[in-house]
Amino acid sequence: MNFLSINIRGIGSRGKPGWVNKLKSEFGVSFIGLQETMSSNVSPGMIVSYWGGLGFEYESVNSEGNSGGILSVWDPKFLLKDTVMKDSNFLLVSGLLGDGNSRINIMNVYAPQSNNDKRNLWDKIIRVIQAGRGWWIIFGDFNAVREPDERKNSVFDPGCARDFNDFVEEAGLREFDLKGLKYTYLVNRCGEFKMSRIDRVFVCDNIFNKWSNAYVRALRRELSDHTPLLLSLVDTNFGPKPFRWFDSWLERPGCVEVINSVMDGWIYDDPPELSLIQKLKMLRDKLKVWKVLMEQQELEEADFWVWSECTKCLQEIEFYRSRDFRQKSRVKWASLGDENSSYFHNVVKGRQARNAIPSLEVRGEWISEPAIIKREVLRFFRNHFKEALPVRPNILCTGCWRQIVKTGEKRIWNGNTLNSYFVGIVGDGSSINFWTDSWLHNEPLRFAYPNLFRIERKKWATVSERLLVVNDEKIMNWHWTTAPSSAVQVTELFSLLSDIYDYDWKGGSDEWKWTADDEGVFSVKQAKVLMSSGPVQQNIWCMNWKGWAPLKCKVMAWRAAINRLPTKLSLNWSNAESLCRMIRVIFAATTKKQHRTYLPASELVKRGVPLPNDTCDLCSNNEETTSHLFTGCMFAAEIWSRMETWCRLSPIFAFEVVDLLTLADVQQLSKTNKHILKGILITALLYGMKGTIEFSKTIDGEPSKSWNL
Repeated sequence: MNFLSINIRGIGSRGKPGWVNKLKSEFGVSFIGLQETMSSNVSPGMIVSYWGGLGFEYESVNSEGNSGGILSVWDPKFLLKDTVMKDSNFLLVSGLLGDGNSRINIMNVYAPQSNNDKRNLWDKIIRVIQAGRGWWIIFGDFNAVREPDERKNSVFDPGCARDFNDFVEEAGLREFDLKGLKYTYLVNRCGEFKMSRIDRVFVCDNIFNKWSNAYVRALRRELSDHTPLLLSLVDTNFGPKPFRWFDSWLERPGCVEVINSVMDGWIYDDPPELSLIQKLKMLRDKLKVWKVLMEQQELEEADFWVWSECTKCLQEIEFYRSRDFRQKSRVKWASLGDENSSYFHNVVKGRQARNAIPSLEVRGEWISEPAIIKREVLRFFRNHFKEALPVRPNILCTGCWRQIVKTGEKRIWNGNTLNSYFVGIVGDGSSINFWTDSWLHNEPLRFAYPNLFRIERKKWATVSERLLVVNDEKIMNWHWTTAPSSAVQVTELFSLLSDIYDYDWKGGSDEWKWTADDEGVFSVKQAKVLMSSGPVQQNIWCMNWKGWAPLKCKVMAWRAAINRLPTKLSLNWSNAESLCRMIRVIFAATTKKQHRTYLPASELVKRGVPLPNDTCDLCSNNEETTSHLFTGCMFAAEIWSRMETWCRLSPIFAFEVVDLLTLADVQQLSKTNKHILKGILITALLYGMKGTIEFSKTIDGEPSKSWNL
């Protein structure tokens, strides 16, 4: 049986039908799997040229636009199809082989590009394999590699490789050694050849053990950048398998007796060669039983004493040997001054010899390669920490319940939560939680008595589990982790008991009351009114601190945006004076003209500070506020007008400081230019008190230094 897998890169290309037909005839292929057909309408007439005539069956998955597409073609004498499963990334054909006894599942895979989509595909395939039965052959383009050396001149993705290896191990798939070529995909990009092994063939354990001499060969690529993969399952029979014999067995008790019993008691009437085969078979079976008994039987008291003494002697020998090494190392260090390298090397080698795993038996086969041993040990311990149920149900919380719970726990305008308005009226107490529901007070008991709730063993206990009423007598049934002992716990316990004994128990069934309504009936309208009846909160502007400007300028800009600058609202006259001087300096440095010194005019009058007037000293037209100083004043407007010309911006319309700080975000600029513009605006807006102090001495005349805005 031979299988052929090719990423064809377009089924309608010229020359490819003859190429595939030539490979089919040359290697006697019974099943062909094509990936990336790039066709949404595969017809039988198109497949005839690939197969080389009639007498075939096929199944296909249409492509999505000009990407994807899967096609599987096979000989009906080889496979009797009974089940087909189609997905956008794989095509599964299941049925019986031509002998009618063996069931086989052949999956043709074309994996997506993104790692998230590939993980979803691996999970799908694992679920399909676990739900199916029979032999499995999975081949195609997986778009993933397993080891770093399977890529050349391209980036290795360890996360993708780890997911792919986990998929192979969890699915229980095996892989034959690749012959022919090392890489299955080659592409020339910008004069550099990138190669990888993303096309593979996997089989199950049954196929791997039954056809141990099978192989996968990468054929020569001709009309595609992917190499065709040929899986050849060859039946070989080398006769009866020999058994392993150790000469040391002759010295172990019982071995000679087993051999003599088989040789003396053998009676045959068959030809000599057949009789010899049967005698060796019986001898092998008897020795297997004898070996199991020798290894698993319990030691007698005398044997156990011998084993203990021998172990003790070996430990003493190792102890004396270590002391000798230690003494020799000290002598060498004292006389020669060496680094005790031989001593430490002997210790390390001894530990390595005790911990080494030279070989390991896996599924009846002995392996000695370190990489495979490491992988099998990792798989063994991983299975101990894996759930018994590989496919767990998914809870898709896409409905409104999560939002309802979040709304109920959110505090409204009066500081309460909506859940606090639901109060339980205890009947039998079977549906009301003792600690987490509101029934005794307007809040749950876990908030009223936190120290008692902390030592409660069952946090979600119902009222009926903690409180029993017998003949109108209330009996408490506590279940503490530790008994209440501290003063706080005892005080809370007495207070809780007092509240419970004063509680009016009505009996019957549990009920719930909506305390926001006089009648206790809940309605969505009332809840909506309760949530929206508080004061309206204004939108809060958040400062974006990313920008190429000094930190002090950013802080001053933030304070200006939230109206917290030291203007006349502040009781510090010098700070307010500095702010006004700063605006005066900016305009003076920009216009190169002299202006008179002014004092700030703001709202310090509200703080009881006597001022001659509250008008702006720059324009004397409006009250001096933060918004007026930086946006409304005619001098500020002149500054921003010149800023437009210099930075080549559209006209700036700013009514608040926030409008200036968000100006860079609405401009059609790159990310870097937006950072530059934001830094310029913040620096020009509020350079800080340092620049103000430098120009404060020459405020009446031309400044000694100018700002190059």
